[in-house]
Amino acid sequence: MKSIDSKKIITIIITNGRWPELRECLESLFISVESSVDLWNVEVYVGLNGVSAPDWLKSQRVQLYELQQHLPPPEARNVLLTRIRGEDVLFLDDDVVVPKDFLKDLRGRIDENPDVAVFGGPNLTHPKASLFEKCAGRALASKFGTAGVSRRYSAKTDETITHSELPFTLCNLCVRAGTSLPFKKGIGVGEETELLQRLLRNHKALFSSRLFVWHHRRKTALSFLQQMFKYGRGRGVTLKEASRPRRLQFFFLLVAYFAIATLVMLWPVAMGTALFVFYFLASVGIILREQWPWPAFFLFPLSFVLIHVFYPLGVMRGLARV
Repeated sequence: MKSIDSKKIITIIITNGRWPELRECLESLFISVESSVDLWNVEVYVGLNGVSAPDWLKSQRVQLYELQQHLPPPEARNVLLTRIRGEDVLFLDDDVVVPKDFLKDLRGRIDENPDVAVFGGPNLTHPKASLFEKCAGRALASKFGTAGVSRRYSAKTDETITHSELPFTLCNLCVRAGTSLPFKKGIGVGEETELLQRLLRNHKALFSSRLFVWHHRRKTALSFLQQMFKYGRGRGVTLKEASRPRRLQFFFLLVAYFAIATLVMLWPVAMGTALFVFYFLASVGIILREQWPWPAFFLFPLSFVLIHVFYPLGVMRGLARV
């Protein structure tokens, strides 16, 4: 890795044409750049994944790369990575909003931890989110909802040096120069999981709640369940190369899933009623505390159900991939 004297960072954003979200992302990023101008030399690369740049984007302080055909996200990022030589890289999703002090806090974390290769933090639900998005985001941030990966979505004060990939997501992830980029070809989904599993065998990562971004959630139940299935599939694809403790962890997850699914099939009415009551009781205290309107009494338990059903299904689909 580079020494702490390195003050240049390349930011990579891949977009499929979510222009309002991308505009908001870039505006917030440039505010963060201005607040840390004495600390960082920041270059922003935007990869246009099978789309053309609108006029407003051409006038931004970014380097645009038009990919003529739509590529899987890992391959699209790899195209941009070929333009980079020996620089720290910050990956951002096109639908995140960066706090003003994000780059300043990142600089501080790097200077204080020169032997750490990966830096990241949680992605929190966008302040202007709809009620369903808030419910989905709160379910993701709950240990009841996502167990060991709940830190990815939680505002809880936390800072840890770790070899675990679980707290990190690619929507706000900094990888130091000299590490093992690019992404593995042909993986399709779960590219950050594979990358982090590979990196953290020999390097350390720092997870800090100060390195948070705001992130738009899926707007509908259908798109959210599709996302959960995709996340699970990515985990299943990469699980074959994970450490033994990680494989055992997800093995027990699937055993519990099969046990509950079997009970539901044997006694659908009784088990369905019991599960509804269980999810409702697990949700009601949080709903009242958040002072959400009455539709949350349906939407919040639904968010838990979508996570618990479609994520394990995705894991099994990923494991079945040949």
